[in-house]
Amino acid sequence: MTPEPAAGSCAGLFVQVGSVGSLDNARRVSGRLDEDGRTVRMAEKDREDRLRYRVQVGPVDTRSAAEAMAQRLAEDHDLPGYIVEP
Repeated sequence: MTPEPAAGSCAGLFVQVGSVGSLDNARRVSGRLDEDGRTVRMAEKDREDRLRYRVQVGPVDTRSAAEAMAQRLAEDHDLPGYIVEP
């Protein structure tokens, strides 16, 4: 999976479950979720001259669907997340 720029071109809401400094770590988290049948994207973000890789699941259409997905990700994968808009 290749990271995309952080500025989103995809409509909907995402649940961000990680922001890591290593592409390998981002791919590891992404792979676990992908194996579970989740739609995952990685977004690059340059922050204070340090590149971060954000792992996000989605998109979903409604906030209630995003909240439910965040709860399932926390329960099933021990990945607390928060809702983000593209």
